[in-house]
Amino acid sequence: MLAQDPVREEDAMKGIYWYVSRPKIEALRDSYGRSPVSWLKDLSLTIKAPFVEVEGTIPLGQTLFREMERIEKNLLKSGEVEPFVSLADGPRRSCLFFSFNGAARRTVQHGAYWIVMRSGPTALLMVGSTNNAIGTPPKESAEISPSMDPIGAVKLAFPGEPTPDAASFVSNSCSYTWAAIAEPVRDSWDDLPHVEGIATYGERYRTSEEQMRSAGFEDVREIIIGSPIFVRQI
Repeated sequence: MLAQDPVREEDAMKGIYWYVSRPKIEALRDSYGRSPVSWLKDLSLTIKAPFVEVEGTIPLGQTLFREMERIEKNLLKSGEVEPFVSLADGPRRSCLFFSFNGAARRTVQHGAYWIVMRSGPTALLMVGSTNNAIGTPPKESAEISPSMDPIGAVKLAFPGEPTPDAASFVSNSCSYTWAAIAEPVRDSWDDLPHVEGIATYGERYRTSEEQMRSAGFEDVREIIIGSPIFVRQI
């Protein structure tokens, strides 16, 4: 069952939360008392299948939000977080965490929680577990065809770069998935809610020209796959 938000809007720390990954928060909360190698290894074990995360043990409430915001502050201070706009504009490189800020659309499909954003010619596709949705999530829709195996494609994006054949499959499937979610708001992108947050990084790919062209996004040439730690509407 999806978590229901007991926190009144006026009590929210910094905004209205869409999503908080309790398993990732738990993996991170004691990290700053240990060596970087130790906590990075522990975290890597939680991001291989981001859409099937089991429920965390931290109860949903003010304790979780305070813990998350402490981790957010420490992550941003650590220098381990790359801004999405830097990943989008710079040369191809890998990282563990990235931050994001901009207009976004969310949907629940195939048992996963999907968020799409973009920065110029770079698309961002984030995938998480519906167990970590805060409040009332969007209704399940059917924009993504299961024949494209969107879940299988995301699995291959975590962790590390797949084989060339797998990379082609991931690029095609994730390009299709991003375009399917984004196409209904293609002409009203600026009217979407504005969100911010931090996510774990999967991989970066060239988009499928065919998939992007058919959806009217010819100028989107690359796609980054990630899994959110938290998403906050601002």
